[in-house]
Amino acid sequence: MKIDYIDIEYGNPKLFLVLKINKWNREKNGTNSFELSKYYRFKDPKKWKPYLHQTCGLGCGQVAFWGMELKPKGIWLEALMKVIEEKYFESSSGLFNNSLESLNEYEQMLNKHGLSANVSYVDFQEGVYPIDISLIHEVTKTKLPKDLENLLIFNKEVYKIFGCMNRWDLWIVTENSD
Repeated sequence: MKIDYIDIEYGNPKLFLVLKINKWNREKNGTNSFELSKYYRFKDPKKWKPYLHQTCGLGCGQVAFWGMELKPKGIWLEALMKVIEEKYFESSSGLFNNSLESLNEYEQMLNKHGLSANVSYVDFQEGVYPIDISLIHEVTKTKLPKDLENLLIFNKEVYKIFGCMNRWDLWIVTENSD
């Protein structure tokens, strides 16, 4: 499967349910490809797309993920997503890690709206702004099962255990300044 970079315009941040991909193949012809998992597949594959996204501003970081675009719940979240994009655009956050001060500042922005990145902060970088997955039903109008594992079909029941603690992520994805 050919994968291209995600197309996000400045001023139009998006909310995604994410399954991260740690390894992808860069083909000789310059295209990129990656597979989901040998342990599971999507119950409804039409709702998911593979993405590559450049992050960290001038640091040119890369993230690969399978994403389901979600509808933000309320104008307040759409406004917050834009404020976050404006604040961190051209910051190159994540280029050389992040300071505790900048992570605390981001956490405080979220806390003012009843959100948090207390667990998911490790993904914070220009272009990717995490929200703790436990809050997913608070931020989206998209109908999702209470247990996100029900979005997947596992090849064997025991595979549900593999990676279950860190399988899912919730990201605000924005334009990267580079």
